[in-house]
Amino acid sequence: MMRNKLLILVLCLLMGSPLLAQRDNDVQQQYLRAKGLFSQEQWLPAMESFRQVAANPSSGDFAQYASFYYSVAAARAGRTDEAKAMLRQIQQKYPRWDKQDEVSYWLARVYLEEGSLEQGIGAVEQIRNRSIKADGGDMARFYLQRDASIEQLKGLLARHPTADYVAQILARKISNQPIASQDQRLLNELISRYKLDKELLSQPATAKSVRKEAYTVAVMLPFMLDNLQPERNIREIYFPLDIYEGMKLAQKELAAQGITVNLLAYDTRRDSLTTVGILRSPEMKNVDLIVGPLYPGPTRAALEYSFNNAVNLVNPISVNPDFTLNNPYSFLFKPSLETQARKAADFAARSFHPGNAPGKALVVFGTQARDTLMARVYKRELEKKGFNQVRMEQIRPGDEKRLRSLLVSDNAADMQTGGRLSKEAIGHIFIASEDEAIVANSMNALSTRKDRLPIIGHESWVKKNLVSNSQLERMGVYILSPENINYTNPDFFAFREKYLQQVHAMPSRQAYLGYDLMMLFGRLLNQHGTVFQSDAEAEVLYQGIMCTKFNLQSYQDNQCVPIVQFRNSALEIVYQ
Repeated sequence: MMRNKLLILVLCLLMGSPLLAQRDNDVQQQYLRAKGLFSQEQWLPAMESFRQVAANPSSGDFAQYASFYYSVAAARAGRTDEAKAMLRQIQQKYPRWDKQDEVSYWLARVYLEEGSLEQGIGAVEQIRNRSIKADGGDMARFYLQRDASIEQLKGLLARHPTADYVAQILARKISNQPIASQDQRLLNELISRYKLDKELLSQPATAKSVRKEAYTVAVMLPFMLDNLQPERNIREIYFPLDIYEGMKLAQKELAAQGITVNLLAYDTRRDSLTTVGILRSPEMKNVDLIVGPLYPGPTRAALEYSFNNAVNLVNPISVNPDFTLNNPYSFLFKPSLETQARKAADFAARSFHPGNAPGKALVVFGTQARDTLMARVYKRELEKKGFNQVRMEQIRPGDEKRLRSLLVSDNAADMQTGGRLSKEAIGHIFIASEDEAIVANSMNALSTRKDRLPIIGHESWVKKNLVSNSQLERMGVYILSPENINYTNPDFFAFREKYLQQVHAMPSRQAYLGYDLMMLFGRLLNQHGTVFQSDAEAEVLYQGIMCTKFNLQSYQDNQCVPIVQFRNSALEIVYQ
């Protein structure tokens, strides 16, 4: 009897199986189409396809995977809020799913990428699988090394005492401080408690600041003197010479003030081996400051030399914040990308925050690393200042026309995905990109709006002729101008006349830069000695031809980022 009942049951299942199979097959095909879009990095279409699978009551186990891949696609598309919301939903809706550790890993990644370190470390600490947690720890180390201050790390370790990777980064950051600033008690406690390898804690060489009658500055630039050819790009070849000519004029000016600086010029030729040979030469033992090099290979060699020999090093043109990472003797003469974004956020908070109302902003950025960095820092800094609705929109190549559908609307809209945004919904827009297609499509869309939406852009738009000056003035665009030259400064006219007499050519921007750099650091050496950062006051302001301000106790790059606007066809500073 039991066998007959079982047979009837099997037959019933078989009779119903074509419908069930068809339903499962439809869901599977839809899921595979979504995976295809995902593998092609078409993140937004993939998100929509995975969303449909996840929302389908017939999806079964596909719903869990679709929800997960939706989150990853959203994270890759820069839609961090949607990624976080779905990942948290997966944790609550499918608590027994065997992929929960991968969910926690991606939740940690999204939090860490946007600078939410507390939530990111919390997510890593939820992971149980050893291998995945080790990967999570490695990921956390990267972001903590880049983003976390010593005080933040102390707080994180207090709340997550088993997170040995936090302890390792905290110990490393303490060891990278000048000896006088190091908390030796805490450092030794970390080494003992977490069994840290002292050899892995990079220790820069230490030296006392020495005052001299004369200071020696090594100018290590790719002069390429052996390759000067008329058909080569003249600007590419000569801009290091322009920097050097500016420095030589500053050398004369400093001498007139009783400050003796000897300049030694070295041609690094964009070559690492050449640079290493220069650094090993006997005369380098007497060098008090290195200016340059400019290219990655030579720069790495010089940074290592600076770190191991306690010689200050300044890069005249880089804006990469990694240049100063973990080296107390390295400086950027220009404001780093992080500083530019931080100052832009400060300006926006002062100018656009509507009192007690929610602060809103739209951040548009491309796929370049510099775009992503500036967008992330800008969002983080705005949120610190009370902006609670900061929407991030990453525009991938070929997707620029989406900007128009996003920006052009007369109707009030909220911050929902895909909604056309009104001025009330956006607040203001920061276009963190130099990509011509992104800038052009953004500005064209914004120019058709009836409201006057506040826009923050970058001076590179002007230099590269991405947008006309008249359009920038008509739309009232605020322009980040870290290389702004004060053309009303008497020093500007005096320098130009002297440069013409000496070089018999009009000075370029790099010539002004070289002059200001040498004037600033020449005075710092004279006033505070060879390791001037250990003795200098907190803030050093040198009002040269370009705006120059260093806070040597907190930052290792120029903190002066003027923001300008075109008014009556001339640039005026509105923030500095």
